[in-house]
Amino acid sequence: MKARKILAIVAICCLGILATENASNAKTSSPDNEIFGFLDSVNVASYSVELNIKSGVAQISSGVTGRPGTSKIALTVYLQKYDSNRNIWSDVRSWKADSNNSIVRFSKSYDLISKGKYRCKMNASVTRDGKSESVSKISSSKTY
Repeated sequence: MKARKILAIVAICCLGILATENASNAKTSSPDNEIFGFLDSVNVASYSVELNIKSGVAQISSGVTGRPGTSKIALTVYLQKYDSNRNIWSDVRSWKADSNNSIVRFSKSYDLISKGKYRCKMNASVTRDGKSESVSKISSSKTY
């Protein structure tokens, strides 16, 4: 009986240590994490993509900021529409932007042709010290 109590105490202590370790390693969620990329990156300081729809017009914005020493950023932004029959997101339109320094920003208004569920996806390649790193992010979806 005494051995069971000791075993139970040891097990509880181990679980407590594991729970504490997992909690300290977890990344916290905040409103900024919904829009801006939260990452452990060598080349990228921050990145974002956002979609808003008002009166049939999609307002798209995206940006990437490289760490000091960034020499090139190539950004591609996709406007996508959800196809519920095929259960996939299809590209409606895409745009490219690039920069030979540490910041690239993109903003576009686009007249939507049909109603549906839309989102934006961004892919970026950031070059710093001769090494390239890629990041991607998808906006929250909006219905028109």
